[in-house]
Amino acid sequence: MFFYDEMKLCKKTLDNFGINTMIPSDESKLSEDITVEEFENFKKKVSLSYLKKIREAETLAILVFNEEKRGIPNYIGANTLAEIVMAFTWRRKVFLLNDIYEPLSDELKAWECTPIHKNYEIVNLYFRENCRKPYDGQPKQMSLFDFLD
Repeated sequence: MFFYDEMKLCKKTLDNFGINTMIPSDESKLSEDITVEEFENFKKKVSLSYLKKIREAETLAILVFNEEKRGIPNYIGANTLAEIVMAFTWRRKVFLLNDIYEPLSDELKAWECTPIHKNYEIVNLYFRENCRKPYDGQPKQMSLFDFLD
């Protein structure tokens, strides 16, 4: 995961706001000797875990880590698109770390995905206004997904 360090900093920022976040498992920790089948099983397990997390009542939103990838600005891949669709279906707010990914702009706009342009205060404000109960100083949960497939 090329941007894993940046994702950890993003998580730390949100955690400091009192927003409980999760980020993907670090794929670099997988053995280089892993077979294609083992990697596919790992990806399947991780994807199911993220999709389950989106459905949990405590999850209010997801933040899509859509950095530039292979020269494509605001990139969103297939796995991340599936996570966005799941969040939309379950009425979770979708934040985009950067701007709208142009090839999916019609869908992302219709689903009210909100680009934050790395302004985490937008996410913080949303959580303060939309927590299901008054903020009690305890972290609320948020799922943070990356863009890597």
